[in-house]
Amino acid sequence: RQQRKLQQEELNRVAYVDFVTGKDNYQAFLKKTSQHKQEGYIAVMSIDKFAIIQNVCGYKTGDQLLAKIHTLLADILADKAIVGHISSALFCLFFKIDDAEEVTNQLYYIIASLEALAEEENTPLLSASFGVASHAPDDDIADAIGRARVALSSIADSDDDFYSIYGDKDRKRYQENSELEKNFTKNIAQEKFEIWYQPKYDCFTNTIIGAEALIRLRDEKGNLVSPAKFVELFEQDGLIRHLDEYVFRTVCGFQQNRQQENKHIIPISINLSRVSLYYQDIVQRYDDIITSFGIRHDLVPLEITESATVNNKAIRTLMYGFCANGFHMHLDDFGTGYSSLSSLNQLPFENIKIDKSLIDYIGNANGNAMIKHIVQLSKELGMTVTAEGVENQSQIDFLKD
Repeated sequence: RQQRKLQQEELNRVAYVDFVTGKDNYQAFLKKTSQHKQEGYIAVMSIDKFAIIQNVCGYKTGDQLLAKIHTLLADILADKAIVGHISSALFCLFFKIDDAEEVTNQLYYIIASLEALAEEENTPLLSASFGVASHAPDDDIADAIGRARVALSSIADSDDDFYSIYGDKDRKRYQENSELEKNFTKNIAQEKFEIWYQPKYDCFTNTIIGAEALIRLRDEKGNLVSPAKFVELFEQDGLIRHLDEYVFRTVCGFQQNRQQENKHIIPISINLSRVSLYYQDIVQRYDDIITSFGIRHDLVPLEITESATVNNKAIRTLMYGFCANGFHMHLDDFGTGYSSLSSLNQLPFENIKIDKSLIDYIGNANGNAMIKHIVQLSKELGMTVTAEGVENQSQIDFLKD
């Protein structure tokens, strides 16, 4: 009997305790909120520029800070709200208050408390943004969270507003997001997600030597849906893991067909989102998939963004695991992060992709110098270099030189 009790306690801990903060996770939040049959407001809280804090202070300190933020929220809100940690820098709150003005006052109080915590912990200034939506007892909690998330996204680029309450202007976006999530499985099954191949071009031999697989979605009317409308959404709700695998399987199948038809084959890289990397079985899973197609691992290189690798030991271990299984690793978006040189020095990348934002600076003296030294350093480290988003002859001439 004691053993069963301990096992049940362990199951509850795994199911409802967040491994980063040690307090309520998303599932615990949903469970507790559903038990409160009263009017209130759901808020999705995002710690602003948390990636910068992680890069400056380190991921371990960042996780410790998240735990302290969770404790802070639980303490200062006490009986007024239920708090849960969703993922990374996202928290969920259910205010047991049927008064929008009072909820707003609580948000200001949270902001002031975060600023005090930053000073106490000697970290960069802590601030947050909030998306808020009303919630009735008979409402689906997930729907309310979806509305709050849409409200949050409406102030993503605002320097003036730190909160937004869901209203008519958000309704259309929420409906679009709901449709994308609801139709995800059907769109996968019906191959509504299309793979487009962006060529990688060798300017010395004038040949295509590789490609990158890009995901596109075609709606019921045959129109293309911008990835900007669904990639971030799927990252937040976890569907991106299945989308990444769908792209990988599709590319493996494409390469298998060319191999069986004795056609010329070039490597086609696929992007792995940071969310996918957090699943511990991913190395074995991807190795099993590519093996089942009977193609070489080097024909489908894996691209990982620079920001996903910085100061993250778990992801470094995964990368070495991929390499041990024969995959080739490419560093994507080089030049947009904060610890580029550290990434190059410690991780097994064979190729780096210079981000388009740096390529756009070609013609500017500082931009030219920066790219020149990136290429020189990469070569000295034994890496190849890809320039992303080259659009005109002057850029080609510069890069070729």
